[in-house]
Amino acid sequence: MERRTGWAFRISVSALALASVGMEALYVRKGVLLFQAGEIPGVVVAGEIALAPSIAFAASFLALALLWRAQASRESRVLALFLALLAYWVGSQSIWLVPGFEDVSPFVDGAINVVHGWALLVCGAALLRFSALFPVELSPEGLLAVGAGIQPAGAVLGMRAALLRPRLVWGITLGMCLAVAAVMPLLLPSFPHYRAVGAVAVPVLIVLQLAILVSAAANLRSGYRVADEAGRRRVFWLLEGLLAGASILVIASAVKALQLLTYTRPGALNWYAGAIYLSILVILAGIAVAMFFSGALDPALAIRRTAVFGLVGLTMVFVFAGVENAMQSLIAERLGMSDHLSGLVSGGVVALTFDRIKERFNRLVERWSGRAGDPTAHDVPAPSEIAGVLVSPHRPIAPSAATDPEA
Repeated sequence: MERRTGWAFRISVSALALASVGMEALYVRKGVLLFQAGEIPGVVVAGEIALAPSIAFAASFLALALLWRAQASRESRVLALFLALLAYWVGSQSIWLVPGFEDVSPFVDGAINVVHGWALLVCGAALLRFSALFPVELSPEGLLAVGAGIQPAGAVLGMRAALLRPRLVWGITLGMCLAVAAVMPLLLPSFPHYRAVGAVAVPVLIVLQLAILVSAAANLRSGYRVADEAGRRRVFWLLEGLLAGASILVIASAVKALQLLTYTRPGALNWYAGAIYLSILVILAGIAVAMFFSGALDPALAIRRTAVFGLVGLTMVFVFAGVENAMQSLIAERLGMSDHLSGLVSGGVVALTFDRIKERFNRLVERWSGRAGDPTAHDVPAPSEIAGVLVSPHRPIAPSAATDPEA
């Protein structure tokens, strides 16, 4: 029975990811055709037709890698669900450019928007659950014990501790999905006051997603603090990516709110949507580095260092050739040198410069692959100081030099 459930989960989530890839592929095709016909400005193509499909394709690829290549752990399944729903949410934004969806009925339009909202809510709940499970399962009692007597931080920790309980998280998510289904008809243009309803519903949804991102980052930070050295290496890039993405979104949301309150013109075309896409790309980059360079979710997904060095070396060859050719043309034009002499000068200058760049790249690759130094070696409390209060008793920390009395 459990095996059948696992296969059903893999197939359904994979179908969700592949559906988003299909929607984005059709979106890119039609967007390019519209651009060639001169019907949409170039900035729309550069933004929407580049960022949105990149997110959908990357999130779908990461989800499929976790589903079919990683071990069937709880955290891998929850993260795969988050990635597939994220890809679907981004893909469903473009569904109105898919052939056949340009002129749909108001009922179909409302139904699509309801599913779109459900995907976003369940996506946030999946991220929140993953942050409570990785790298160690956090205990609600532990977070409450840490924040006892600290106000107002104690109240914040109380809410975070409550959201570590899976039944509460999924129950709240189900309630919000029902609320979205009830409110969505009021957002259709046929409703007289749909603009007023949207002015309230959209900011509430944005604030909710910001709270989920910040809570997930805080949970990963707590897991980082109580994990052993291996656990910190596993969660480091995930935590860094989530913190950076959440910071971008919080700053952009604050600027957007300031613009709305002061009635300032938005400036660049839909810059806030671009900021949302950028924050998601940063989060996906952190997940990708953790999966393929650190082997955080499964060592089988880690890319070998020789493959990374080979890819970097191949890229550097093409970059070197391009820079050398451009510099040769510049020297020949500005200094009047012959092609042979300008080629020697530009080749020597670029070779000396790229030698230093190559050393930096090699160090960066070694750091990402975990062979040279530990980027997680920060001054944090020893696991023995807080392991007993933060970690769930169902998943105790593996003994280390700090926790094993016989070590």
